[in-house]
Amino acid sequence: MNITELTELWQNQQVHLQQSMEMNKVLAKEVQTMKLQQLFSSMRPIKIFTLVVGLLWVVFVDSILVATYGIASPYFFWSALLQSTITKVAIGVYLYQLILLYQTDVSHAVSAVQQRIAHLTLSTLWVTRILFLQLPLWTTFWWTESFINGISPLAKSLLFSTVILFAAVALGLFINIRIKNREKPWFRWIFRGREWDPLVRAKELLGEL
Repeated sequence: MNITELTELWQNQQVHLQQSMEMNKVLAKEVQTMKLQQLFSSMRPIKIFTLVVGLLWVVFVDSILVATYGIASPYFFWSALLQSTITKVAIGVYLYQLILLYQTDVSHAVSAVQQRIAHLTLSTLWVTRILFLQLPLWTTFWWTESFINGISPLAKSLLFSTVILFAAVALGLFINIRIKNREKPWFRWIFRGREWDPLVRAKELLGEL
């Protein structure tokens, strides 16, 4: 075998090697795309479940508000009304997220999918911040005027202190639930499970792509 034949053989091998590498890249991308699609699909059931539960809860609370209008304690009325309003806002966010999930096509450009994930991440943070604002309302809905007027000053102080404590926690979480705090233990404790973990994994897959 002369030099020319060896050169041609080497060049052919290089071509085959390049083709094989390109094929491996294509296959790897397809596998990653399938995984990404599965992650998006895995987020839909929990969103739908939360949306349905939220709608049922709002219907339940609003029906009670209508039925007891004018006779319910002002503490109950305003606590329930504000809680229902906050829940309705959260329902709107979950509906927006569901639309995003169903409209996202992982075969599109990586930058487009990244933008959808960014919107999902931001809206997940916001809906959690909003829902935590309900905390102090759960400490006041059961109050009645006769109950408040009939307890001792010390008991009143404990009641109001509890409301202030829950309000402070709610406000603190509303202010501090931000992506910059994602490595903190309390953030990881709140954000875990089928709503958050797929988003984190999807970002990792997009980085690999």
